[in-house]
Amino acid sequence: MLLRILLIILLISWLAESACPPPEKIYPFCTCREENKQSSMTCRNMQSFEDLLLPIQATVKRDMFSLHIINSSLLYIPNGLFQETNFKEEKSFAVSPRRFIRRYAKFPYLKAR
Repeated sequence: MLLRILLIILLISWLAESACPPPEKIYPFCTCREENKQSSMTCRNMQSFEDLLLPIQATVKRDMFSLHIINSSLLYIPNGLFQETNFKEEKSFAVSPRRFIRRYAKFPYLKAR
């Protein structure tokens, strides 16, 4: 009887859903990792908000801790993109200045140095 209860508990814990979305839903731009019951998603090398759309949709109704966008060139992020998400920490965005300048150097008011 005790063995049966133990197996049921193990099965339930195995079936319990992870806070991170499935890797296939956030690949190739994003990765997710869990530490101390906090899920953090990091996205890299995106060229448009469409690259971010599916990974963010994969986090809807999940308890995510943070989102980091690194080395990406996004013209804009749609207003309602994070509407149904549950990120607990402020989202951080880090873009390489060189990539930003290279991409927008065609605009006269953004001069590359």
